Amino acid sequence: MIPGIVASAGGTSPPPGPSMYAAYRVAITVPISSINADLAAFPVYVDLSDMPSDFWTHLVREDGGDIRVKDGADADVPFDLVRIEPGAETGSLFFRATLSNSSDTTYYIHYGSPLLSPVALAASNGRHAVWVDYDCVHMGGATLVDRSGHRGYPAISGTAHAAFSLDSTSADTGCHQGVAWDGTHFYVVDTNTIKKYDAAMSLVDTNSNPLAGISGVNHCGDPEVFDGVIYVPV
Repeated sequence: MIPGIVASAGGTSPPPGPSMYAAYRVAITVPISSINADLAAFPVYVDLSDMPSDFWTHLVREDGGDIRVKDGADADVPFDLVRIEPGAETGSLFFRATLSNSSDTTYYIHYGSPLLSPVALAASNGRHAVWVDYDCVHMGGATLVDRSGHRGYPAISGTAHAAFSLDSTSADTGCHQGVAWDGTHFYVVDTNTIKKYDAAMSLVDTNSNPLAGISGVNHCGDPEVFDGVIYVPV
């Protein structure tokens, strides 16, 4: 989350570009004072309850299907419309942005075109593209789908839950000293154990006594992988 994000009151400003996109747009500005370094592919959070009244007046679809996010050059930007409630004038949205530490950064939320329908989840500007760098993303509530598109739905157990809850579907590795990822496999480390798992958390290999023959040590530490080599401090 970045503090200080401002939604402009200029909701009726006609956007450039093809008329099919929208009759209206709202500028979303991330001030330079809110970040201390350039950020690439950063998911920016927008609280839709902060949008100007024109946004709610001219929104065409109840499901927000006429919403698009664009940069200053009118190019589509990946966005995830997490929730929208036009009646209550509230909701939440994330968009994938490149933020500068040298000047304010402005993107635009377009809306108001009856020609548009919701963006496909796997589209280049859809939900999955916002979270493509994340292994799994959940927003809580009753919608339990992984928003990155990588892992589907989590498991639900029991029948007496007062509310929805998430239960891990990952393997119980039995290890507590750390984990490393080389882009293909996970490596988890316990006091005197190293286990290798594939991306689906299926066990591939185990070294059950990596400290054998090393005198003066009694446990492994937090692992790291670099250039194809596993480094484990002991």
